[in-house]
Amino acid sequence: DPKGSVPSDETFFSRTLKILSGGQTPGLPKPDAGEEEGMARMSFLEHLEELRKRILYSVYGLVVGCLITFFFANDLWDQVQRPAETALKHLGVVPPELVLISPMDSFQIIWMKLPLLGGIFIASPWILYQVWLFIAPGLYKHERRWAVPFVLSSAGLFILGGCFAYLDRKSTRLNSSHTDISRMPS
Repeated sequence: DPKGSVPSDETFFSRTLKILSGGQTPGLPKPDAGEEEGMARMSFLEHLEELRKRILYSVYGLVVGCLITFFFANDLWDQVQRPAETALKHLGVVPPELVLISPMDSFQIIWMKLPLLGGIFIASPWILYQVWLFIAPGLYKHERRWAVPFVLSSAGLFILGGCFAYLDRKSTRLNSSHTDISRMPS
C-alpha cells in the first residue's frame, strides 16, 4: 500500500474479521511462547459468553448479599437514623425525627434501598473476583500473580471507604451549625 492511501474495504474487513475471530493482530509482534503459556484463546463470541457468565454470577452474589441484609433492614435503618436524629437534636430541631414525605418512603428506603446498598457492600469481594476471572484469561502468566492482591485490596478499600463515609457523616457533617434545617410543614 502506498503511504497515505486508504485500505480497500476487503482488506479492512478481512483484518477486522481476523482480529475478532481470535487471530493475531497484523503488525504486532508475537509474544514469547513462555509468556503465552496458560493464556486462553477465545473468539469474540466466546468472550461474550464468558462476560455473560461473569455478569450472572455477580448478580447472583448481589442477590445473596441483598437477602442477607434484608433480614437486618430494621437494624440498618437504626444505624442510619440514629446519627441523623442526634444531629437534629444538636441543631435544636424539636422533635428530632426524620420525616417521610410519601407513604412509600419507608418501604422504599428500609426494605429496598438499604438492602440493595448493603448487598453491594457485602457482595463487593465476590463481584470484584468475577471481574478478575473475566480479565485474567487475557493476561500473561506474570500478570496473573496479582489476582489475590487485586481482589483483597479492592474489596478492602471499598469497605474501608464505606466505613469512613459513614463515620465521617456521623461525626462531622451532620453536626454542622451552618445547616439551615427547619421542620417541614404538615
